[in-house]
Amino acid sequence: MEPLDDVAKLAKALGHPIRVCILDMLLAKRRFCGDLVAQLGLAQSTVSHHLKILRESGLVVAQEQGTWVCYEVNRQRLHDLRNHLDRWLAGERLCGGFPPETERSRSNS
Repeated sequence: MEPLDDVAKLAKALGHPIRVCILDMLLAKRRFCGDLVAQLGLAQSTVSHHLKILRESGLVVAQEQGTWVCYEVNRQRLHDLRNHLDRWLAGERLCGGFPPETERSRSNS
C-alpha cells in the first residue's frame, strides 16, 4: 500500500473519538466486545461498527476464542503510522502531485 493511502486509512480509523477511546482501552489490555460495550455504555452494534473500521485499518486484530471474539491492538500498525508521520515531518512528500492518485482511480485504469 502506498504511504498516502496508508496514512489516509489510518487517519480515517482514528477520525472518531469513540474509535480513539476503544484503541486506548485496547492498548491497556485485550478485551471482548461485551467488555467494551459495558465500559463505553454504548450499544453493541455501535461498538461493533467502530471495531470493524479499526480492524479494516489493521489497527485492531480479532482472535476467536470459542464463541467469543477478543480484540487487541496491532502495535505494528501504530509503529507504521508513527513512521509515516516521522518521514512526513522530516520533509518527505506523501503525494507527488494533485490530485493524488487513489486506490479507486488506480483500479479504474
